[in-house]
Amino acid sequence: IFTRARALGLLERTPELRAIPTKDYPTPAQRPLHSILAPSDEFQTGLGGLEDWRNALDRTLSRLAQGLE
Repeated sequence: IFTRARALGLLERTPELRAIPTKDYPTPAQRPLHSILAPSDEFQTGLGGLEDWRNALDRTLSRLAQGLE
């Protein structure tokens, strides 16, 4: 995300991203330690086939970059 945003001129520099365990990021809501969406979940909710997130991200970042011009 950062690399593409920087290439489009949305960021001047690439931020440092450091992974931390959930226990080091307390929130008021309790979160499951491991939760993922199974491929069948999108169909059960009526969303149908979803676009690959990378394509959607690239389209969104490109639109943001066009707004800066």
